[in-house]
Amino acid sequence: MLLDSDSAWKAMLQGIAEFKKRTDAVEIFRSLARERQKPPGKQRQEAARERRQESPDPRGLGSPREFFSIAELARRWRCSRGTVYNRLRAVGAKILDFTPRGKRGRKAIAVAVVLEIENRQSKRLR
Repeated sequence: MLLDSDSAWKAMLQGIAEFKKRTDAVEIFRSLARERQKPPGKQRQEAARERRQESPDPRGLGSPREFFSIAELARRWRCSRGTVYNRLRAVGAKILDFTPRGKRGRKAIAVAVVLEIENRQSKRLR
């Protein structure tokens, strides 16, 4: 097909533009359909993952982290809280605790202590 006139060129360009609009709309529709097919828990997990990537501090305060709690270390090391206590006791780590002796309270472990324990426990891959 030879395009001799300007109107033929315009018609062809309009046809291409309409085709592009339709394919873009179809792609948007498909992506929305894929999002709807995901279970709600999966969407929440992805949203939480994106928030964690945005802020280096899990508490979202924006300040550099200075201390970890026992529960945070258990998640970080993928072990139980009891194992965290045992590991801290084995290395003689200093634990910051503001509660009276024998009472329940939150304990804080300095980042330097945690990094030192992790460096000791880590193995170099060859």
